[in-house]
Amino acid sequence: MSSRRLILRFAGVTIASAIMVISGATPVKAGMTLTVTASSDNIPHVFTDTLIPGAIVDGSMNIGNFLATLTIASSNYLTATNEARSSTSEITVRNNGSMTDTLTITLLVDSFTNPQGNPLLLGSSLSLSDLSVGGLATYDSTLTSPYPGGTSTSSPTLSLMGQGSTSQSINAAKVLAPRNGNFAFLTTLTITLGAGGTANVGGTTTAVNPVPEPSTLIAGASALPLLAIAGFVRSRRAKRRNA
Repeated sequence: MSSRRLILRFAGVTIASAIMVISGATPVKAGMTLTVTASSDNIPHVFTDTLIPGAIVDGSMNIGNFLATLTIASSNYLTATNEARSSTSEITVRNNGSMTDTLTITLLVDSFTNPQGNPLLLGSSLSLSDLSVGGLATYDSTLTSPYPGGTSTSSPTLSLMGQGSTSQSINAAKVLAPRNGNFAFLTTLTITLGAGGTANVGGTTTAVNPVPEPSTLIAGASALPLLAIAGFVRSRRAKRRNA
């Protein structure tokens, strides 16, 4: 996945959220908290979505030995219906230090009320378009319901080894997560790079209701008589042709 595609991936959420700000629909509290830390200095840099609800976009910043050209986080917690989603991406990050360093990006989205259903199906994916040889990217996802203090369910850890500018992606096996009221996503993206190493990495977490909604079941059931009639008509036509 190219840097341009990663940026465009979040453009829709960012623009829609910006419209909400302009119209005065700013949330009372932040629903997203992004924390970025480098192991070289262990100083957390914390960002929230109070400016643009549902999105956090931060330009060029130095974190420890790293220069992060663009950090993007997004979530549909304000508008989710059938699928809850959160994503984090580092667009062109470089280790300017003389030793190996690890950048850790943690995203908490604590305000999901949809989708409905219990349990939910938790999934995650990790993709990259650049990761220097010898580098490592990992992604962890946890759903907690209710939040705070509820049951936490984790998706399997995803990891990709650096192969230069070769694009890679991996999906975790989906797991069932108990849902009891509201829920939160806590995701952690880590990028380990040697001196001078670069990366362009993104992780996404989703949750859906694995059981069809009643309206879907009703729609499917209502189609059965029509299918039966169609089958009967075809059968009668075939008998007439063979007569």
